[in-house]
Amino acid sequence: MIRQSTGIPGLNEMLGGGLPSGQTIAVIGPAGSGKTTLALQFIWDGLTKDELCMFLSLEENENKLIETASKYGWDFKKYLDAGTLSLIKLDALDITNTITHLKTDLPHIMDSTGVSRVAIDPFSIIEMAYENERERRVNIFDLCSTLNQTGATTMITSEIGSDMHSSVYKVIEHVVDGVILLHRIRESESRNVLHAIEVVKMIWTNHSKEIKPYDITPAGMNVHVRSKMY
Repeated sequence: MIRQSTGIPGLNEMLGGGLPSGQTIAVIGPAGSGKTTLALQFIWDGLTKDELCMFLSLEENENKLIETASKYGWDFKKYLDAGTLSLIKLDALDITNTITHLKTDLPHIMDSTGVSRVAIDPFSIIEMAYENERERRVNIFDLCSTLNQTGATTMITSEIGSDMHSSVYKVIEHVVDGVILLHRIRESESRNVLHAIEVVKMIWTNHSKEIKPYDITPAGMNVHVRSKMY
C-alpha cells in the first residue's frame, strides 16, 4: 500500500507509516485544537516532497493562509509562485454554488494538474448547508466519493459535537475513509489546557488505539507518541 506522510512527528507512527494514499480523511476537533494547523502541515509536507498540492478554505483568503503558514516557517508563497501549490478561497456565503463547484469543476482541475494532496478547511460549513440528516448524509457521501475518485489524498476538517467524541452532525465520520480526533482537555481552572490526538479509524491500517498528547510548537504540530495521557 502506498502511504503519504502527514508531516507530523509521531502521527505517522500512530498510523502505521502514514495516511493511505488516495483516501479522504476527516480531522475532527474543537476550536483551538489545531485542525487548520494539521491540514496546513499535511500540505507543507507534500510540497517539500515535490508533490502538487491544493488548499481550499471557506474562511481564510490566500494572503491570510500564507501569513498563517509563515508563522510556522512554511513558505507557501514560494510554492504558490512555482505553480505547485493552489490556494483557493471558496464562497461560504453562496454555499450551494460552492458545493456544485466542488462536485463538478474540482475533479477536472485535479485530474488535469495531477494534484496529489488536497485540504478543505473547514468542511463543517458544507455540512451546515443541508436542512435534514438524510439530505446531508447523501450529499456528503456523494461529495467524498467524488473526491476519492480523483486519486488525491484529501484531508477535511470538521467541528466536534457537544459529546466531544464525534462531529456536530455525526455524519462525516461514517462516510470518510479515516478519522483523526483532536481533544482539548482542561484538568482544572488552575492548570494549562492539554491537547490529545486519537486515530478513531483508518481504512486498511492497523493504527494505534491509544490517545497520545501533542503540542503545537513554532514549527507546527508534534505528537508525543512515547508519552501517555494522565
